[in-house]
Amino acid sequence: MKKVQSVLKNLDSYLVALCLVVMSLSAVLQVFNRNLFKLPIAWTEELCRYAMIWMTMLGTPIGVRKGMQMSVVLFDKKIKGKALLALDLFKCVMMFAFSAIIMVTATVLMHTQAKAGQLSAALRIPMQYVSLAIFVGMLMICLYEAWEFVKLLRRGPETTVVQEGEGEQNV
Repeated sequence: MKKVQSVLKNLDSYLVALCLVVMSLSAVLQVFNRNLFKLPIAWTEELCRYAMIWMTMLGTPIGVRKGMQMSVVLFDKKIKGKALLALDLFKCVMMFAFSAIIMVTATVLMHTQAKAGQLSAALRIPMQYVSLAIFVGMLMICLYEAWEFVKLLRRGPETTVVQEGEGEQNV
């Protein structure tokens, strides 16, 4: 299981970096063509937008994995032991449930787009490939939350401290 987690973490990071490079190069190409050569290319803006969508949806699980998602730490600082463990487990379940609902909704969206034969305006790629980013991002969040849930159950009611910007740290 550790090997799968490691491969998934590395793959996620590399794909986000690739999306950033594609987005940046596409934006630079668009600016140069429009301003220097006076030749606007329609597909560069669309490629830039879709790369940003993929980068966002692949980057979100990285933030979840590192414990950087938004949460109210008011209770985390006041409670300890089993109550804190219960709160952490509840957070995992809620993140998993939310991601699963969005994943199902993305599946319906992709099916609808495929059935309609919807293509992007400039690149002429099937729109379900763009919407696939939502599904993949939410699937990865579900996996990370499931692994975190198991890790919390194995750890037990130890005391944890939440430090701003760093996620949870065991004490």
